[in-house]
Amino acid sequence: MAPRKDHKYEVNDKVLCKHGLYFYEAKIIEVEEVDGEMVYMVHYQGWHKRYDERIRQSQCPDYFLPLTEANIAKAKADIQEATSAKTKRKRAKLEDDDARKSETGSRASTPSDRAGSSSHAPSTHSDRRGNITKHENTSRKAAGDAGATRIPADQLAPEVDAQLEQLSNLPKSIKNILVNEHDAVVNHGKLANLPARVTVYDFVEKYVEFTKAHYGDKSIEID
Repeated sequence: MAPRKDHKYEVNDKVLCKHGLYFYEAKIIEVEEVDGEMVYMVHYQGWHKRYDERIRQSQCPDYFLPLTEANIAKAKADIQEATSAKTKRKRAKLEDDDARKSETGSRASTPSDRAGSSSHAPSTHSDRRGNITKHENTSRKAAGDAGATRIPADQLAPEVDAQLEQLSNLPKSIKNILVNEHDAVVNHGKLANLPARVTVYDFVEKYVEFTKAHYGDKSIEID
């Protein structure tokens, strides 16, 4: 049962507060009056303070639920159901992608492909560059696929934080790192550039050139 629209809350009152699509345990940490209306600052239990929100009195019936055993159980069940459904969709998509790749690979195997494989082997230098090029193309494709299926931050953040709450054996410092990394990727779009601007192959080549220039053309062993 939702609270009355005129129900007043105090600091340290605990409620279930709606964030995104689901309700989570929260505590009121600040109360103030703005333009003649009470405004409540809520902090979600176990979440980083960046997710603290201000809820106006007029929003309370939609955003607050009493912190009862029945409401807590229903909120957790809703989150678990959504997480399970999301996992099933991911598994189905992966199986579908694997099936399409297998079908495409079967059609691509032609006599001309097999004949081409008997040609003279390229130099070691070409082999290494070819492997790097393939890796770069694969990385670009993976980055593109990830961008196409990005989940809105307001839906993903609660699920991640709910999962973090279940990892009670993790130190708080580790939880904070996970939350910060999630915020950087989802809310600010900060991703590592792939492929790297300087590859391992380029780094080794430059090292060899530098060594030859300073110490002469001697054999160089790299572990």
